[in-house]
Amino acid sequence: MNSPPDIRARRCCISPQLLGAAFSRAGDREGHAEADRLASDLSVIDQLRGDADGPGQDELDVLESETLARLDALTLSCAFGGTHDNRPAILSIRAGAGGADARDWAGQLLRMYLLWAEGSRRRVSEIDFSYAQDEGIRQVVIEIGGPNAYGLLRGESGVHRVSHLSRFGQQGKRQTSFAAVEVIPRIDGVKGLQVSAQDLRVEAYRASGPGGQHRNKTDSAIRITHTPSGISAQASSDRSQQANRKIAMALLSSRLAERERVEHERMLATMRGAPASAGFGQRKRSYILHPYRAVSDHESGLKVMNDAALQSGNLDPFLRAQAHQRVLELAQAD
Repeated sequence: MNSPPDIRARRCCISPQLLGAAFSRAGDREGHAEADRLASDLSVIDQLRGDADGPGQDELDVLESETLARLDALTLSCAFGGTHDNRPAILSIRAGAGGADARDWAGQLLRMYLLWAEGSRRRVSEIDFSYAQDEGIRQVVIEIGGPNAYGLLRGESGVHRVSHLSRFGQQGKRQTSFAAVEVIPRIDGVKGLQVSAQDLRVEAYRASGPGGQHRNKTDSAIRITHTPSGISAQASSDRSQQANRKIAMALLSSRLAERERVEHERMLATMRGAPASAGFGQRKRSYILHPYRAVSDHESGLKVMNDAALQSGNLDPFLRAQAHQRVLELAQAD
């Protein structure tokens, strides 16, 4: 991710004091010490600005810019210090309420994430597609690689709501549609996760939609269901049934591991007396495209008026705001 356009605006950065508190709660002494050094450097810069015999303002601006860039990089390293943050991200989009508009909206979200991945030079692999008969998609699962892929994208999980003028016979009326986004880390061979073959139901089926003659005319797609939990995973991207089974099993393992993580966090929240996160079901972001245009992120509080930039793949302001929010929550944790 690139640095903010105006790195000198300190409001764009987490304060070194809060960052130090976050590192301290995470048990990272080196990070805490570096945050203290940056706080000291910024304090010295402020003192020099009031010194008539000190360095010139242009020189201090450069020094402050470099210091804040180090602060921003340190903040991101704190935000992405989780166990799985550096793993590939498995991103699922599912059309919700709203009929054809919702399926079209799911397709627009997919395009947004693909453009972001392309601009970030990240590898994208298709896992499963379920196309609608009219337009858009019912559900899609892709894998996005690259540094801190899961750490960057995990905050995208939740319900994405759009209000816009319908293109599907609603006589130009405003339509509200929904799509659910789920982001989990790609985990192969989860340590401590025991899955018995007797608990798995494997089904082969025929893929639908674009993808080539072989894909559409053979039962190469695979769905694997973990019967005790009801969690399932499917893959249809490969011509080989065996390859799709391997992909589906990796996806299922990741979803089972994510379920254990969520349950563990809920248990800890209950012990602390804190409200548990709603996770996948929470309202994530609202895109208002009519009668005015604005995009609001309900977790970080970020609001932008340039929805075109976001839909063209410029996710970085939201991903950065989510990372900063993560550090703030860590710093303020009980």
